[in-house]
Amino acid sequence: AHVLNWISPPMPGWEWLRQEHMMKEQRVAFIGLRDVDVLERQLLRQSGVAVYTMHEVDRWGIGQVVEMALHRVNPHSDRPIHLTFDIDACDPSIAPGTGTCSRGGLSFREAHYICERLSMTNNLCSMDLVEVNPALDEPTPSKMHGDCSSITADMQTVRLAIELISSALGRVIC
Repeated sequence: AHVLNWISPPMPGWEWLRQEHMMKEQRVAFIGLRDVDVLERQLLRQSGVAVYTMHEVDRWGIGQVVEMALHRVNPHSDRPIHLTFDIDACDPSIAPGTGTCSRGGLSFREAHYICERLSMTNNLCSMDLVEVNPALDEPTPSKMHGDCSSITADMQTVRLAIELISSALGRVIC
């Protein structure tokens, strides 16, 4: 919200964030939104941000949605990409350790696909993964065939977060 210049009046301490530092709305895409409140929905509709809800993910599939988002924010594949991955975009069945659990989120494969595909662009230059709350997390049910042996986290959401970062760095789980 800060870098899109959506907060008015400006918050104290953010004076350094001038107009020339702001992101252009046309260069931002949200994927996997659900449970959006009325004010958020109105703000998003009035913005130039590309919004792909879980309805679009269900309708077109994660692959097509990611391609549409990439084409929208980086049509010539010539710009650096930053990924902010909010773990509560994932379904709570795979990411219970977050403060905002809402059914119907991204599946394990959909979440990994986003990170894998952005890695494959060779334009992903930075990433942050947010909203992981270990205090709310649950133990990993069990190890499964194909689990990365170097990831030793025993909490479900923490483990998923590490795996997603690994996918963004080029690890594929196929």
